[in-house]
Amino acid sequence: MAYFLSTLADQASIPSGFWEFIWSWLLLSDASIFTRITVYGVRVIVFTLVLKLLLSPLDIYQRIRMRKNQVITESLKPEIDKLEKQFGNNPQMLQQKKNELNKKNGVKMMAGCLPMFITMIVSIWVLMGGLNPISQHQNMVQFLHLRDAYVVAEHAAMVDIAQRPESEGLFYLYDTNGNRIDETDFDGNWEVVGAVRLKNWQAFIPQDMLSGDYSEEELRIAGMRARNQKDTYVQTVSVRRAQAAVVVQYYGYRAWESDDVSQEDLLWLESLGKDVPWSFEGRGIQESFLWVRNIWVSDVPWESPIRDTNAFISTVGSFSNPSNLGLNPYDLGLDMTEEEFEVWFADHVIGSYDRVMGHLYRSDNNRRNGLLILPIFSILVMVGSQILTRRIQKKSGTMPGMGGMPGMGGMPGMPGMGGGKGGGKIMAYMMPVIFGLFSLGFTAAFALYMIVNSMFTILITFASTGIIALLDKRIKKEKVVEDGVMRYGRRDPNDLVQNSTKKDKKKK
Repeated sequence: MAYFLSTLADQASIPSGFWEFIWSWLLLSDASIFTRITVYGVRVIVFTLVLKLLLSPLDIYQRIRMRKNQVITESLKPEIDKLEKQFGNNPQMLQQKKNELNKKNGVKMMAGCLPMFITMIVSIWVLMGGLNPISQHQNMVQFLHLRDAYVVAEHAAMVDIAQRPESEGLFYLYDTNGNRIDETDFDGNWEVVGAVRLKNWQAFIPQDMLSGDYSEEELRIAGMRARNQKDTYVQTVSVRRAQAAVVVQYYGYRAWESDDVSQEDLLWLESLGKDVPWSFEGRGIQESFLWVRNIWVSDVPWESPIRDTNAFISTVGSFSNPSNLGLNPYDLGLDMTEEEFEVWFADHVIGSYDRVMGHLYRSDNNRRNGLLILPIFSILVMVGSQILTRRIQKKSGTMPGMGGMPGMGGMPGMPGMGGGKGGGKIMAYMMPVIFGLFSLGFTAAFALYMIVNSMFTILITFASTGIIALLDKRIKKEKVVEDGVMRYGRRDPNDLVQNSTKKDKKKK
């Protein structure tokens, strides 16, 4: 059965959840616009830039709108002071009058906050609700690819041993339908053989003992000993070559540079041709990026790119269940119920993890996954983004906001959320540290997203500040009226009537 299910990775589907689908369609699907980008780290960067670019109009609009609200509010201060003197003893009425004054003069608080909440929700949910499941999915699919290579190579190695002259008459051979093959009809092609199994101990009795005067017990012991020796040899060679195939599948053409895989095994794997899961031509399925050896594992020195069984099961989460991978016994042509298939998957797929990954796990190249650079850099960039945003906005006349947080633009004038002095300092330093700590437990792709997001936020801050400066100049020019007083918002109809009356009197 293992041979028939040697292409599980190709039949696994991408995650179907809404937020996972956004990531998976862009990053994993064959129909993705990023298909030509082979490095997943680069895909994460491009995806982050595209997402940020799509949301930037909302971010810039929110900053401009809040600046307009602030300018109008400052111009209304004398009138607000009058209202506070008049209705100071009635807070409810005072607030009502302030709202009426703001509405009359064009202050739109929700127009400034709503875009920020939209970008925040989209970014956070795409980040948390999509990236984490995608990382789990990719770790599982990577293992399925390696397992497929292992199963095919192990089977091919057993067939290779079975068709040697010294192995004649010692193996049972089966076709891909599970029917016994007559040895006289076997053409030595491992691709059409479904299974290989050692015959009973009688086939292993030495020929010289068959013609001698030996008891049945002595013949049985000799046959069992010879069969066990052959079985040990078959297992040793097939496992070694299967694990070598896993190395090739993982590293691709770089497998030739590996010191812990014999050139003999590599040459044998290459001799099998192209109809195998692995390839010597590409870069393999190791999803590395710069110094990070596995982009779906944290960029920290105490984590390894290939983990042990317990850590792996924890890493893949719900994707250890075949139904979440889109795998079911009906599509695979198995005569099983879904419950039986889940048990088989747990025993024969997840249960084979140590055997499949043993060589990679014990390799000297599996000591550490990263160098802690991305988490630290993400904190520094986010803090820098916050400080720079606060300084630019303060210089331009706007209150500092949450410009360094993922998906968040400035939030002027909202104490405790970046607008007040104390709240601004807390948000400027605490939130980047919190997200930096998240990146220690999440994948390196998470930290990479945070870095790119924060750097793009800095660019948006500069762009929006320049636009606001131009609008301020335009407002000052347009809002100076005849009496030398600046007015903002919608024109009062009474002012229009008074102005027209004044003009009529001048004409007369």
